[in-house]
Amino acid sequence: MPTITNSVQEINDLIKRMSGKEQDALLADLKKWSILKKARRLDSSVLDNSLTRQDAVNEVRMVRRERCK
Repeated sequence: MPTITNSVQEINDLIKRMSGKEQDALLADLKKWSILKKARRLDSSVLDNSLTRQDAVNEVRMVRRERCK
C-alpha cells in the first residue's frame, strides 16, 4: 500500500521530468483550480440577502431614535 510520502515523491519525480513549458502549464492549472475551489467555497457560504434599501433606512432611523432618547 503506497504511503502519502511515496505518492508525493512520485509526483515530484514526474514533475521533474516535465519540460519547463509543461511545468508552467501545470502550475497555471493548479492555481486556476485552487482559485475555483476557493470561489466555490465562498459561494456556498453566502446567504441570500433580501434586505431592501428601505429596510436599511428604517433600521438607521430606529437606531438614531434610540440614541436621542
